[in-house]
Amino acid sequence: MHISDGILSPELAGAGYVLGAGLTLWSLRSMNTEEIPRVSVVTAGFFAASLLHLKLGPVSVHPVLNGLVGMVLGTASIPAIAVGLLFQAVLFGHGGLTSLGANLVCIGGPALIAGLVFRGARAVGTGRTLLLPRAFLAGVIGVAGGIILVGSLVALTEKSFVPLVRIAVGAHIALAGIEGVLCVMVAEFLSRVKPSLLGLVRIPRSGDTEARTCGDGA
Repeated sequence: MHISDGILSPELAGAGYVLGAGLTLWSLRSMNTEEIPRVSVVTAGFFAASLLHLKLGPVSVHPVLNGLVGMVLGTASIPAIAVGLLFQAVLFGHGGLTSLGANLVCIGGPALIAGLVFRGARAVGTGRTLLLPRAFLAGVIGVAGGIILVGSLVALTEKSFVPLVRIAVGAHIALAGIEGVLCVMVAEFLSRVKPSLLGLVRIPRSGDTEARTCGDGA
């Protein structure tokens, strides 16, 4: 789901860098030093996921995991994704340096929304009946939101890429569902062995109606 170098117009690439830098600075200001080890581990997983990919012209189809990153890290997902994208571009040629800002916005933005969906709607409770459906939505939102943004930017730059964008969107429909299921599995596991990673202070049991939460969603 990367936009390669040379695809975007200079105006869109520049706007991507401005927005990406703003998101990164905002995210870093909300982080604390205790989060760094957790962010580092998640960054490594996000980076490694790009090793499984299928090239489709200027875009790549591979496990994105931005919904999962947002679910676990919340607002701290932006620097994790930024570092992962940088190394993917430098080491594997996925995406590019001129499009790095745009890729961060397209992939990191939906990660933030996924994190809000999973961890932010505390007013309606976080019992087990809501935990797993919200995890599924987080995975779907990450991939679906990302491909919509990527496709829109590519189509805005060059109309001839529209057929390719349609192919890429179709390829990511199944991927969105798969990553939704993956997020459910991760949420189920972490809610039992390390609920604090999901913002929970106790393990949701089958008879629970509500689980308490902690933290600010990061």
